Order: sequence, then C-alpha cells, then structure tokens
Amino acid sequence: LKIWLLLLLLLFVSARSFSSSRLILFILFVLFIFAAGGGSGDQTPAILCCCFSDCNSFPSSSSSSSSSKSATHSAGGKGEKKSSNTEVHAASETNSGGAIQLPRKEGDLFNDALIAYEHRKFKDALHAIEKILKKFPNHGETLCMKGLIVRHCELKPNETEEERKKKAHEFVSQGVKNNIFSHVCWHVYGLLHKADRNYKEASKCYSQALKIDPNNFLVVRDLAQAHLMLREMDEYVDARRKLFELKMGQPGSSDRANQIVIGLFMSEKWEECLEMLNEFEKFDTMDRTRRNGELLAKKKEIPEPTYEDTFQESEILLFRAVVLEKMGKVDECVELLEKNEKKIVDDAARLTQLCRLKIAKGDATAAREIAENDLVNRMPDNEKYHELMHKSMNTKVSLMEPPMKRSEEDIAKLKTLYDALQKKHAKSSVCKRYPLQIVNDSSEFESLLAEYIQKPLRKGVPSLFADISSLYGGIHDEEKSIGKVLKAAADSLKKSGKFPSSSDNKDDVLEAKPKETHRYALNLLAMHYAKIGKIDEALKCIDEAIEAKDENDGDNDGEQEKVLEFHLNKSRFLKRAGDLEGAYEESEIARNMDLADRYINSVSVKRAFQCGKFREAERLGTLFTRDAENYKTNLFDMQCNWYAYEAGHSHEKFEKNTGRALKYYREIRTHCEQIIEDQIDFHRYCVNVKRTLRSFMDTLKMCDDIYASAWFKKAARRAILICVDMHDDPLEAKKERVEAKLSKLDQEERKKERQKTRKEEEKKEKEVESFEKLLADDLKRARETKAKRTGKPVSGENSSNTTTTNNNKNVLPHRIRGHDEAHSEPEFFFFYPGRNAG
Repeated sequence: LKIWLLLLLLLFVSARSFSSSRLILFILFVLFIFAAGGGSGDQTPAILCCCFSDCNSFPSSSSSSSSSKSATHSAGGKGEKKSSNTEVHAASETNSGGAIQLPRKEGDLFNDALIAYEHRKFKDALHAIEKILKKFPNHGETLCMKGLIVRHCELKPNETEEERKKKAHEFVSQGVKNNIFSHVCWHVYGLLHKADRNYKEASKCYSQALKIDPNNFLVVRDLAQAHLMLREMDEYVDARRKLFELKMGQPGSSDRANQIVIGLFMSEKWEECLEMLNEFEKFDTMDRTRRNGELLAKKKEIPEPTYEDTFQESEILLFRAVVLEKMGKVDECVELLEKNEKKIVDDAARLTQLCRLKIAKGDATAAREIAENDLVNRMPDNEKYHELMHKSMNTKVSLMEPPMKRSEEDIAKLKTLYDALQKKHAKSSVCKRYPLQIVNDSSEFESLLAEYIQKPLRKGVPSLFADISSLYGGIHDEEKSIGKVLKAAADSLKKSGKFPSSSDNKDDVLEAKPKETHRYALNLLAMHYAKIGKIDEALKCIDEAIEAKDENDGDNDGEQEKVLEFHLNKSRFLKRAGDLEGAYEESEIARNMDLADRYINSVSVKRAFQCGKFREAERLGTLFTRDAENYKTNLFDMQCNWYAYEAGHSHEKFEKNTGRALKYYREIRTHCEQIIEDQIDFHRYCVNVKRTLRSFMDTLKMCDDIYASAWFKKAARRAILICVDMHDDPLEAKKERVEAKLSKLDQEERKKERQKTRKEEEKKEKEVESFEKLLADDLKRARETKAKRTGKPVSGENSSNTTTTNNNKNVLPHRIRGHDEAHSEPEFFFFYPGRNAG
C-alpha cells in the first residue's frame, strides 16, 4: 500500500504541468487513500492543502522532502510565515507531535529545566517544563522530564508518596508512548525506575534506549550500574567493556579498566581479572604521561609523585596480591609482596597477607616470625594478629569463644609464649587475657582471673565484665570458679581493704581507695549474678554498691561518674526482672547525672519506649538531634535502627496502633535500601578517586548481607506477624465484635461503656496536647540557647526555601567525579542541543 501511494504521488508531481492529467490523478489519489484507509481525518487536510497550492509556489521535487520535514518538525524559525506556526500547533495536538523538534526558545527552556533539576531546584525546573507543555502538550521528552521532576518534588498537603509515584509514572509512560523511538524517553524512564529502586525495570529501559542509540556513553554507564546493583556481574562486565571500548585511549581509560576488574573479581574469573589489571597499568602509565606532559608545558617542570599517587599504586599492588592468592599462585604472590615492600604503604595489610601465605605454604617458622616480631610487636592488643600467631603454631585460641580442653603440649607452648609477651608488653591487656583461655586446671584459672581483675577494678573500668564474659560456658564452672573469685574479691575488700593474697599483692598492702574499689567489685559481682540468672542477688549487690560511700564524699563530680554506671546496670537488671517502670526511673537518674552524654540519653529513650512512654521517649530523642524542630526527620536521616524498632514495638504493644508500628518497622527496611543505594557513590569514590578496590569489595559483601542484620530480622518478624493478624482478623471484624458485645448490654450499661471509651479518647487528646506544649517549650529553650551561643536570632519556622527534604531522598546525588567522570559528559548531557532528538 505504501509503495502504491508513493508511486501515485510521484506521478502526480511529475504531471503537474498538465492541468487535466493533474486533476484526474488528484481525484484518483484521494479516492485511493480513502478506499485503502490510509487517509485519516487528521492527515487529509494537510494533503489537500499541499495539492491545491499554487503551481508556481509549489517546491521542486528535489526540495520537497526537506520542506515537508521542516513543516512537520519545526515550530518556526528565521523567515518562517505565520501559516507554519498553525501547522505545528495542529500537529502538536496529536500524538505525532510527541517527536517534533522543539524551537530554539522552548529548547532553551528545556535545557534550563535540566540544569535546575541537576541543582535540585525542582520548582524552577517544573515551571520551565510547564511553559513548554502549554505550547507542545504532547512532546514526549518534555512529558518524560516532567514525570522525573514530579517524582522528586515535595509532597503536596493531601498527597501520599504512592500517589506521587503513580503520577510521575503516568507522565513518563505517556511521554514514551508519544515518542517511542527516542532514546531520551527510555533513558528517563530508566532513571525513574532507578529512583524507585526498581533496578530490573531500569535495566530493561536502558537496554531499549541502547537499541536506538547503541553508543550512548551515559546510558551504557547507567545500565552497568543497574547490573551491579542486581549483581548480574556478567552483564555488568559486558557493559563496562563497551564503555572501555567507546573511549579507549582517552583520559580516564585506566579507571574504566578498573571497573571491569571489579566485575571479573566478583564473577571469580581470576585469569581475566589479572589480564585486565595489566591493561589498567598500561593505561594508567599513559594517563600519567599525559598529565606530566601537560604540567611540563604549563609549569616547565614535572612535580614529584604525591602521597595520594603512592597510596593508589600501593592499593593496586595489594589488590593484585589478593587476586594471585585467589588463583592459588602463592609463590608469585609472596614474591610480589616481598619485592614491592617499599612501594606498599599499608605495611600491616602486606604483613598480614604475607603471614597467611607463609602458613598456606607450610613455612610455619617464617609465619610465626612475621606474626610475633612484626605484627604483635607493632600492635599487641590486636586480637587478629594473635590469632595468626596461634595459627602458625598449629593451635586455635579465640577471645570470643569459651575456654576448651587443650593438650598439655599446647598449654606449655602458649604459656611460654605469653610469659615472654607479658614481659615485653607489660601494659597490654590482651597479652594478660589470653592465658585465661589456655589453662585446663580450675585452681590455676582462678588465680589467673583473680590477678587479672585487680588492675581494672582499681581504675574502675566499666567494660571489665564485657571483657571476661566470654569465659562463661566453657570448661570452668561459672558459679564455683568465676563466681567464687569475684565474691572473694568483694568480701576481702570489704573486710580488710585489700584483694586476696596473690602474686601481685604479696606484701598485703592496703588499697589506695579500698571503699571505691569495693564498690566496683560489688558492681562486677552484680553483673555476674545477672549473667547466671540470679537477678535478686544482682539487685542486692548493685544497691549495696550505690548506697556505699567512699573516701570522696565531698567531691560531687567524682561521685557522679562512679554512681552513673551503677544506675545504668541497675536499670538493666530491673528490665530483665520485668520492672519496666523502675528500669526507666533508674536510667533517668543516670541521664540527669550527665546530660551531655548521648549514649546515656539513648539508654533512657530506649527504657521509655519499653515501658510505653513513647511521647516522653520522643521528647528525650529531640535533645541530641541536629534540628530539634525536625527531630523525626533527623532521627530518620541518622538511620537509627534501634530507635525505629523500639518505637514500633512500643506502639504495637501499648497503644495497639499497628499502623504506626508498621511505619516504624518499614523505616528499618528503608535504611537497608538506602545503604545498598549508597554503594553507587562509594563505588565512584573507591574506584575512580582512591582506587581502594579491596575496601569496595568488602562494601559489596556487606550490602549483600544487609538483610541478615539483627535489627532487620527483628523488625521483619514483627511486621509479618502484624500483617498476618490483620489478614486473619480484619479491623471491620473487630468493630463488629465490639458492637455485638455492646448490643447485648442494657441501655444504661451500653451508655456507660460508650462514656468510658469517650473519656479514654479525651484523656489521650489531653496527653497529646500536654506533650506538644512541653515539646514546644523545649524547642523554644533550644532556640534561645542556640541564639545565645551563635549571637544570631533563630527563627521558629522552617525555611520555606529548602529544596531538599526527606521526600526526595531518592534524587540522584551529585557523584564524586574521578578521572573517568572528569572527562565525560555530565549526567543529562544527552538532552543538550546536538545530541538529542528533541
């Protein structure tokens, strides 16, 4: 049909000089169009106008195509008549107007909208887009851009997040329909899905855009990011290879090679990864030569390599060593680490890997020499270095596990080792702690433990019990061994003012502060009783520690520091005993002793939530937020998982407000999603700026395991139980049961029940009002304090000019640009004149 129409049109144009033939062919042409259904009502007027135009003004056959194109795809230019504007306006009212090229004025507006979007000025961007759509309401790329901007704008008063997302998707999908052959529309559609964290759909849209414009650098880059987020590493490598080939030899080629290395490493293709590292080194040398040449031309000298350059080279060498180790090429890896000792900045990482490789080779003597003389001597309190040393001795000792039975040979070796280390590192607590994990004999264990706890108790170290808690559950009896030592220390200090006789206290000298040391010994004994489940005994000991007076009665500041920890421990014991109100009161006593301590304030907030005082907890939470007026937003921004869980559980347990509880539980999932999304920025920083590939691999592993975190599992469990309960017992059914129960009562009793319900609601309203008033007073005091501190008046209202709020957290952030991005187009360069279809 198209071929016949084209032939008839050509015959008609060639016969225009003969009026009779022209008339006959014109009639046949029109009849054929209407008969075949090819001439729709929208297209017929334009054809008729063309055919009835004057013969002298009708263009020649050579220029007819360009004239038709300018009439269809232009909205006016230099030398254009008014009739062309009417034709464009008529075309824009149909879907065919979705693919037209914007005039210069509207094109500039479009570019202004893009710049405003990049700077997150969404109102200005939307205003410019609306101006274009008034004239071209069906322009596809403009509609897509409007949807992307709407997605990131602030929520209107009566608008929900889901409604805004739906509205944005409607605009973008309509734009794609109007110009389905525009790579820009598909790219924007992908960006919208990316903002919704729907990377699967985003990758489909990017792939569709690449079918239209296969060599678009920015679309390929976004496609690679989407594959990385989905952990589709083969597709990620393919996309990164394409980027590498598109700009091979240009500045930034070394960084683009690094991106491929990451994908190959995650795919465990070690041979290809090593080859790509060689390519990276080649292009990195080229980039350095180019930069040195530019500096030589400008400053007439080549500067010495900076520490940053040395650090980047060191990180690449260490990453190469990791790849060689994964390949099983132990000898090559050892040779690389020993040969480049002076080039590698992170010497601790080099020695750690070298020690591990020596153990794998079976060279235990060299491994122990590195672990003992280089690593442990460098940092004697690092447990990982001690574990490497034990591994080189073919033994396993961990401070995180309970003590276990060992052979006499191992005990003798380890004892000799730690006797020497204790003499060498007298101040190291880890060197003194490891012998407690080694011995089998209970009496020897008790004497070592009694000696170990003396120094921390004299100094009042709060973390002493956390240090020895791994001793529980092992081969030594908790009550007869550990409890016996702790009780003996407390009793001896109370009676004689000194510890039981030991090697550390042979002369039986009195302690410098016996009463103070006794109080800390009671605190330690209380924690021991709580650990083994004797809460009553724990409360007796902690009360005795709180009520006891030491030598510094007159020194109020010193007294507060000591008692504070005791009250925190008592709060913990009362919580375990089920006295939630008492636990909150004790935590408040501790908080009021040091109002500047964020941790103690957080404990008090947690205890308030646990006893149902969620409004008081929210008020206390405002004390350490950056902006007291927007404390909820600040707590959300800080990704405070424990706060979200405790708040949700409090609303679920005490208020029976499941909707509010689900909102808080959902925040924890949002935090996990944001952490996963932030790896995009971390990717650019690690790979392009610092080249810390090892750290980036650790980040990817952490993101893969983020949903296995304890807070997420707890919140997910509670949310699932709520949803199942809502499905099994809907709210309407609960209301019907209440009404049925009331209908069985007498009229007077029913009236009393309704009055009781109304009074409870009024009581809640009064509580809310009093809380808001109290919070307003706190905010007022906070503003006044800030004004005194800064010397500037602080307004009580939020700034209305703020463009970034909690509602647009998914906006694509300004990325940290490295060599790769410094020489490539900006985020939306594909929209600008010369690269776009509209």
